[in-house]
Order: sequence, then C-alpha cells, then structure tokens
Amino acid sequence: MIFIHNKYTRIYYNIVINAQSRLLDKNTYTEKHHIIPKSLGGNDTKENLVSLTAREHFICHLLLIRMTAGDQKKKMAHAAWLMANASSKGQTRYKTTARIYESLRKIKSDTMKQIRGNLHHSFGVKRSIETRNLQSSLRQGKTYEELYDPDTVIRLKKLRSEQKKAETREKNKMSKQWTITSPNGTQYSFIGGLVDFCIEHSLRYNTIAEIANGKIPSRGKYKDWKVIKSSR
Repeated sequence: MIFIHNKYTRIYYNIVINAQSRLLDKNTYTEKHHIIPKSLGGNDTKENLVSLTAREHFICHLLLIRMTAGDQKKKMAHAAWLMANASSKGQTRYKTTARIYESLRKIKSDTMKQIRGNLHHSFGVKRSIETRNLQSSLRQGKTYEELYDPDTVIRLKKLRSEQKKAETREKNKMSKQWTITSPNGTQYSFIGGLVDFCIEHSLRYNTIAEIANGKIPSRGKYKDWKVIKSSR
C-alpha cells in the first residue's frame, strides 16, 4: 500500500469520499486534487481527481505528510510547503495559522538537512552581510532579546510556547498504557498506538477511548472487548 495505514489516512479518505458524493453551489471555489499525488505515481484520470475547497485541499496535503515515510514524506512536505507559500493567478490559497506554518517550516527544514552540496536549494546563494551576521549570532547562543525588537520577541515566544504545549500533549498521549481483552480472553497490553490497534482489530477508536475515559457508561466494555487505561 502506498500510504501508511493510520488515522490520518482514514481522515484523508473520508474527506475525499465526502467530496466525491456532494453537490456544491456553482459559485463555490474549488481546486483539483490528485488523490494519489503525481509525484507518488498518480495520474490525471477522472478516478484520481477530486474537487476540494481551498481549506480541504490544504488539509489533505498536511495529512499526506503523516501518511507517508522516507522519500515520499519529503515530497509531500515539499508540496505542502509550496501550498503555504506559493500563489498564482486564479487560485485562492488557504491561509495557514502561525502554528501550522511553523510546523511546516520545521518539516521542510528537517527534510532539506538531508540534502547536501549542489543538490541543496540554497547551494550557491549569496546572502547579505546582515543575514550572515544574524545567523552567526544565533549559532553563538545569543537570545532573541539581543537580536529582535520587543514585538518580534513576544511573537516568537508565543510560538515557542504553543510548540511546547503541542509536544506535551503528544508526550502524554504516548504515555498512556492500554490493557484490552478480546471476547475470547486474549489480553493485549501496550503503550500508545491505540489507533493502530483499533484499525487492526476493526474497532472504533473514538468509542474505545471514550469508554476508557469514563465518558460512556458501558462498564468498560465494547463489543465484549474490555478496556482499561492507565498512565505510566
């Protein structure tokens, strides 16, 4: 399978299937999207094309990053980065939030770090003395307060704070330990990875998670599966 089997792939195809079956007002702005990207071997056939709103199109390209790995992930990161920055006549690009833009910059940066020499996009680029001095100062460990005006410092610190909160949420998510017993008595114990487990065993992730969090009064059961959650 060209895509990783995870929750992002499921969300991606839900958007695609919904778009294929709906009827939009003729004045609604849409963009053509390749379901299997051309850079991953997709084509221009009717079956591989779907009309998406600008917002849906951008979300799908963010999801594609999470649905791929290796060289394919690099290609999808590049495509999403272009969508966030490039514009052309007749296209109304979806405006990203600061958090998403920062995340894309990091992914793009991590990808480009793996490319060296004349293959790198900045090979041979001449930078101004001011830019070189700024880069040198950051490498020497100088603080934002020493390098930027107060308004810029506040904005950068806010972005950093949001990034730390996101990292904490992801860490907490992966620290959850699950003990799930199947109807035939087989017990599964694992840390994180509940989505993949539910996909593998044809279970509804949302229902399992809500039972474990006590949001559904089902005595910890779903389809005769027993669910227990604890933190490490």
